[in-house]
Amino acid sequence: MVAQRLVDQLFAAPKFGTGIGLHRMAWLRARVEAVAPDLPMDYLKVTGSNGKGSTCAMVSAMLKALGVRAGRNISPHLFRFNERITIDGAPISDGDCASGFAWVQAAVQAWQQQHGAGSFGAFEIFTGMALYHFARNGVAHGVFEAGIGGRYDAVRMMPGSLCVLTSLDLEHTQLLGDSLELIAYDKLDLCPPGGTLVLFPLGDHDLLRRIRHYARLKQIQLFETAVRCRVTHRVTHPTETTFNAEIDGMVLEDLRLPLLGAHQVDNAMVAASAVTLYVNRLFPHLSQDDLKQGIRDGLARVNWPGRATFLPGPPPVIYDVGHTPAAIQTFCATLQPMVAGRRVVLVIGVSHNKAVEEIVTALVAVADRVICTRAHHLGAPVDRIEAAVAAARPQLPRERFETVEDAVTRAVAIARAEDMTLVFAGGLFLAVEAVVAYQGDDPRALRFF
Repeated sequence: MVAQRLVDQLFAAPKFGTGIGLHRMAWLRARVEAVAPDLPMDYLKVTGSNGKGSTCAMVSAMLKALGVRAGRNISPHLFRFNERITIDGAPISDGDCASGFAWVQAAVQAWQQQHGAGSFGAFEIFTGMALYHFARNGVAHGVFEAGIGGRYDAVRMMPGSLCVLTSLDLEHTQLLGDSLELIAYDKLDLCPPGGTLVLFPLGDHDLLRRIRHYARLKQIQLFETAVRCRVTHRVTHPTETTFNAEIDGMVLEDLRLPLLGAHQVDNAMVAASAVTLYVNRLFPHLSQDDLKQGIRDGLARVNWPGRATFLPGPPPVIYDVGHTPAAIQTFCATLQPMVAGRRVVLVIGVSHNKAVEEIVTALVAVADRVICTRAHHLGAPVDRIEAAVAAARPQLPRERFETVEDAVTRAVAIARAEDMTLVFAGGLFLAVEAVVAYQGDDPRALRFF
């Protein structure tokens, strides 16, 4: 794990740079490209409100199964910074993290000497570290996850013309706009003119019509998975979903996906479509049979902690890091078949800057007992959580604890005594801190950004 001193240095950078930073990222990209001038860098780029991380995980797993050495850059991390930057699934080492940060720091200083104004933000620095790590290791392919939106996101300046837009939700409205339409336009701008964007099935026909017009205006070719993909024979099992699929006439049978939930099958079709386009363009020597086997093997092996994830018991534990109302609704739908009729004790907390009441209302609908608490990082006051629980389900048995450690201790005792399933949910920080506390470690030692 990255040493504490380095973590402190990484997180000392301002969250946002000065104004719009695309010119800074274009300059930094050129500087990285000079490190490996003969490396034909071409990466997939993924944006969206929910499902970005799952999609990136599936893409990188499929590329690895196809024998393509692939990098992956995601955000945020859950438990440690190293998770953000991987090659073939292996997290960046502490040494490479330190050297990458030092290289980017030197580049930032050179920028300031040349231009005299404008500071890099943390996400720009982290994105530059990932690109440098890939270039230094000769990794020309892989996937970058956008941070917020697409129009002004650092990932927009990464090499590559194939992009993905996953599901849409009202999030970061002060930055992206206060409607799904405005948010969609911002995210579509991740894709350069002449590029291709693989589109998650949105279901809103009026929004889709507007997205199509905007894509034409921006000279972006859409690949609509709702039109060009088909899923059949879907069966949900306790630990996986099996299904058959078709992508533009390419038949894929006996697919296995260890990520649970109907939405993950949609994400899988988006990821498989993107990989199909990517491989057909960049790796024409791979046959369709190779591609089909790579998709099949990659999906079967994908690992993505944080979304409806089981932990070893007893008691059985499920945690989810969703932090938007839509993500929480999706988790609740996924949870019910997972618990298979068992009663649920829910440890709940929500970040103060999220839709607290809406998230709480959705979660308590699937709970039999509730422990209200707050994450150490950005947690809303327990009073607010408890009030939201009481308003949504006044008769639901509830308790409150000011620390996540005490809440988890009490919830474990209840789950063991009453043979219940233990669930940690309400937000990324709450879920991750609860997992760390459950495993006997100190959640206050976690560092988020």
